[in-house]
Amino acid sequence: MSIRKLKSKKYGYIYQVDMRYKDPYGVTQRHTKSGFRTKREAKNYEVSIIEKSNAKVLIPKSKKKTLNDVFDEYVAIEGKIKWAPATLYYYIKTHQMYVKDNFGNVPIELVNYVSLQTHINELSQRYNYPTVKNIKKVYSVIFKHGVRAGYISTNPVPNILLPNKPEKKETVEIISDDDLKRLIEEIIKASPNRCFAKKAQYKYRSYGIALLIGRYTGLRISEVMALKKGDFDLERNQLTIQRKVEYAGLKRKTTILKSSSKL
Repeated sequence: MSIRKLKSKKYGYIYQVDMRYKDPYGVTQRHTKSGFRTKREAKNYEVSIIEKSNAKVLIPKSKKKTLNDVFDEYVAIEGKIKWAPATLYYYIKTHQMYVKDNFGNVPIELVNYVSLQTHINELSQRYNYPTVKNIKKVYSVIFKHGVRAGYISTNPVPNILLPNKPEKKETVEIISDDDLKRLIEEIIKASPNRCFAKKAQYKYRSYGIALLIGRYTGLRISEVMALKKGDFDLERNQLTIQRKVEYAGLKRKTTILKSSSKL
């Protein structure tokens, strides 16, 4: 299969022809063109290219790569470059928990829309919607890499539907000032009772202050916990944000600088 269905912001979906073939001289060629509104248009274009060049379409050769193999290759080649450490860790943990010892042992070339959709339907019977949605994200990076690497020619994930999708989002309740005050008081009181408090990177009083800063500035927790005294300008009532804390796993931690802004 050399025709792919791609998402389009303007049309919803478009089709792409991505074909490999041998020309009359035996030289392997590749031809790609996108923007077709229907699959029939893409197929007709593919046929016209074959007829004009008198070519023989090539089907990707079997690499015998399992989904686990492709995921590991993706992490090694692209993952560490494309994703922040915390995001990459999330993908790796999701793969280990829900994919590796299950569907991950299947050769990627044997997985099609029907088998993958059936698998997703089965997962939906065991896990809630957010979990299955995260699993689908892992399959998405696997199959996208598989196409780029030439192990498969089509990606079935864009056509996969997630069962049991919630009809509407739950209302987010905002904590009141009184509840926030009581929460901070309890956090600070808990500090002396924790044996590890003296060795901790952040003291419990720091968590209370962090909650107050986050409440009235809207900063992410990773930005709040990376603040230093020099970031506060009390005379001008300004706060400069120039770094954030990111955790890659449970123990390893890295601080990543980001462009500064003022509040």
